[in-house]
Amino acid sequence: MIERVARAMRRKYNIEIFDRDEDDGWEFSRDQAVAAIAAMREPLEVMTTAGAQKAAGFASAGNRMCNGYRAMIDAALKETA
Repeated sequence: MIERVARAMRRKYNIEIFDRDEDDGWEFSRDQAVAAIAAMREPLEVMTTAGAQKAAGFASAGNRMCNGYRAMIDAALKETA
């Protein structure tokens, strides 16, 4: 997930992605991704509400967890929209 977020951030700002071993900026990008993910560790109240509502509609625990997590992230992203 860290690499996925780092790559997404680099794409957003049109920073070329080279081989990580040869990319001087990769450590910075990775650190930024870690900070972004860490900031989302504690869900907001709106996120837990969205997650709980979404999770209630699915039968299996795995689906409930995944769909609840997605709903929580979606709720967090709506703050910036």
